[in-house]
Amino acid sequence: MESIDTMIFIEQGPTILPSPIPHLLSPITLNGIKSYIMKFNPIELLHECIRFSPIPLSAREIATCLNTIIGYTGNYGISGINRNNFVIYGSTDQKRRAAEIFGIGLSIGFVHSILNFSFNRIVQIPPRGQLKRADYYCEKNNEILIYETKGTTNPNKVFENLEAGQNKKDSHVDTDIPIKNINGEQYQIGKIAFSSFIPTEEYPFPCQMYVADPPIGNSKGIKVIKELGIEKIQFLDILDYCGYSKYISKFLRRWQGISYSYRSNDFIREFKNDLNASFNYSLGDIIYRGRYIKLPQSNNQLSLFIGCNEEKLLSIGDFQFELTAERRIPNQEIVEKSIIDDDTILILFGRKTSK
Repeated sequence: MESIDTMIFIEQGPTILPSPIPHLLSPITLNGIKSYIMKFNPIELLHECIRFSPIPLSAREIATCLNTIIGYTGNYGISGINRNNFVIYGSTDQKRRAAEIFGIGLSIGFVHSILNFSFNRIVQIPPRGQLKRADYYCEKNNEILIYETKGTTNPNKVFENLEAGQNKKDSHVDTDIPIKNINGEQYQIGKIAFSSFIPTEEYPFPCQMYVADPPIGNSKGIKVIKELGIEKIQFLDILDYCGYSKYISKFLRRWQGISYSYRSNDFIREFKNDLNASFNYSLGDIIYRGRYIKLPQSNNQLSLFIGCNEEKLLSIGDFQFELTAERRIPNQEIVEKSIIDDDTILILFGRKTSK
C-alpha cells in the first residue's frame, strides 16, 4: 500500500524529543518551528487507531476510517470510490469522529517510530473511555512520556487545540523535565501535546500534525499505573481492543484487592467461556482471539479480524485453563495484515482489486 505522507511540525522544547530526530527527512525551519515529512503505512495506522482508541470503535466508525485509507490508496474499491487524496468523507459527525481517531493513530505512530517507545509500553492513563481527550503514558528504562492528542477536520482549530494542551496551568505542574520519585524509583518525565489536521472535501489540504510541549499533568492515573504495573494496564487496553470491555472493571477490582463476596471467581469462568466462544485465527503456531467484523458499505465483502495472541491473554491473568478453537475465521483472502509488538493483530479480508 502507498504510504500516507504527513507534515510534522515540531516546536522543540524541554521534553525528551531526540535531537536530531531520526527517521524523518531533513527539517525545514520557519519561525523556530521545524517541519518534517513522516510516512505512515495505512493498514498499520488503522491498526494503531483501533488498538489505542479510548473506547471500542463501532463497525461503522472503523468503516469510515478504512474508507478514508482505501480512498487514498485506491486498492479495494470501497463503494466504488477511487481517490488519490487522504480525505475523510461522510456526515459531519462521521468526519469529526474519524479525525479524533486518526489523531490518536498518528500520535501513536510518532511515539513508536520516532521516540522509540514499544507498543508494549504505551497505555491509556486511567480513567479510560474519553474519546475527545486521550491522555497516554509511555515508559522505557527510567523515562516516562505523558502526552495528549487531538484531531480535527477544521484547520482553524489546530492551533487552538495545541494551545489548549499547552496552557492547562491550574491542573499541571513542572515546566521542565522533572526527576520524579515514584514508588522509590527515579524517573525522568517528558511531555508532548499533539494536534492533528485530517483533510476533508471542504479542506483538502495535506494531512498535518503539530507537536509541542505542554506542562506535565499531575495525574492520579499515573499512580494507578505504577501501583498495578504497565503490563496489567496494557492488558485492560487489549481487552477493549479484542471486544472484552465488560471485564475491565472486574479485573481492575480484582487486582486492587476489592472484595467480590462468594461470586468472586464467577467472572473468571465467564471470561474463559467468552474466550472459547470468540473468533480465533491461526498464523503458524500462534492463535489469535478477538473480534470479527463485517464492514458496512463494502462492495468486496470486506471484513476485519481484530485480536491478540491467546498466550498473552492467558499469561497476564495467570490463568491455568486451556482453550478450544471451534470458532475459526472462515477461509478468506487476506488482503492486508498488521502485527505490532504488543502481540495484537489486525487482518483485512476481502477481494483485492486493481487501482
